Amino acid sequence: MGAEVTFYTALGSDGRSQDVLEAHGVRVEAARRDRPQTEVLALLDPAGERTLFVVGENDAPVAADPLPWDEIAADAGCYFTGYDPETVRLGRRAPVLVVTARRFDALVASGVRADALVGSGRDRGERFDLDRLAEQPRHVIVTDGAHGGSGYDAAPVPGPIVDITAKPQSVTVAARSAFSLTASGVDQFGNAVADGVTWTISPEGLGRIEPQSGGTAIFTAGPRGGTGQITASVSGVTGPLSADVLVTVRPGRIVVSSVRYGIGRKALLVSATVIDSSRRPVEGAVVRLIVRRNGYRYFLGQGRTAANGRVIYRLRSKKGCYRTAIIRASAPGYVWRPATPQNRFCK
Repeated sequence: MGAEVTFYTALGSDGRSQDVLEAHGVRVEAARRDRPQTEVLALLDPAGERTLFVVGENDAPVAADPLPWDEIAADAGCYFTGYDPETVRLGRRAPVLVVTARRFDALVASGVRADALVGSGRDRGERFDLDRLAEQPRHVIVTDGAHGGSGYDAAPVPGPIVDITAKPQSVTVAARSAFSLTASGVDQFGNAVADGVTWTISPEGLGRIEPQSGGTAIFTAGPRGGTGQITASVSGVTGPLSADVLVTVRPGRIVVSSVRYGIGRKALLVSATVIDSSRRPVEGAVVRLIVRRNGYRYFLGQGRTAANGRVIYRLRSKKGCYRTAIIRASAPGYVWRPATPQNRFCK
């Protein structure tokens, strides 16, 4: 709903309502009634006018219900639609009190001043006589459908989405860096519609995307370089609509962080470890190296790193002093920073 909302209400005993309300992000504070939930029949005519028919008793909480009424004082405002004049007085604890004209009699009986009284100029059930109020409201707003109302113009009603755009259209980023994207649909009247956007990445290993509010998302590149696209999608009149953002992730850097030696039963073991710029092991890196014994070439080999970033070479063991140099290290989506860590081993 775009805000933190607490709904003070009364609900039936059949448990059909609270989960539905909370699914829309509403915090529900409900008094329980020992009867099924009241139902409403909603009718919408071709012009968009809505009529509601309440099937059963139209219920609302009263001041005697054990609800956290004291918390209203900490809220930014209170919109009153109930029946109990005492709950109008409780609602007055909020900095701003707005009352629907349909509950004008409850406002009169409460004796408190509303900051705003809102009613429809077309609905007979929302007519009122301000002379009945002990204190006049600061604002009186009378709506007039698509024509607006007293003191304002009506906002255009969003129509079906016919197009979608995403920004930026293309971007180049460093490995493991992040940037923000924005997508919005446009309806047939030219109104921007930011809700309902879903995001996907191809290929998935390019990075991760975290949807935010208002049609925005944060993309965080993975450790490897590559190209791909991020797609923003919405439901349109004729089916899904989408817009792509072309993404290039610059190759990440890898280094051989260590060269170590070990003694087997009849072999000398030489290991090399490859890490990325975040010091995380790189799997699948191909490392080519040369081992010298007493200054002379003794072994030339190539191997691929395991999940721990390490590749192990097995040499025939002889007495002498050994030193290893890295010839090349490569991995898809990475560039190697040529360097060999200091190493030496004598036996």
